[in-house]
Amino acid sequence: MTLKDRLSAGQITNEEFDVLSQHEADKAVADEAQEWLTKLKKAPLQTKRQMVKEQSLNMQIEASLMDDGFEAKAKSKKAWNLRKSLRGAGGISF
Repeated sequence: MTLKDRLSAGQITNEEFDVLSQHEADKAVADEAQEWLTKLKKAPLQTKRQMVKEQSLNMQIEASLMDDGFEAKAKSKKAWNLRKSLRGAGGISF
């Protein structure tokens, strides 16, 4: 039974629905990040570099589109840390 079904059946309140929906969304994001990290660990060095560059750019773009300055700054910092992690890998220039 989905959350919407439970809400329409009266088993949960709107507040519980909101909390549970946010929890599911957070879990999906965490699972996606873990899957990406697993792929990254298995990839050869050149592919790792490309994956990290792409992820960093995607995060920077998302940060620039955010309305919440605190979250945007945090995401931007993570993107910067990803780019910075490549510096010790050799052969990378920005």
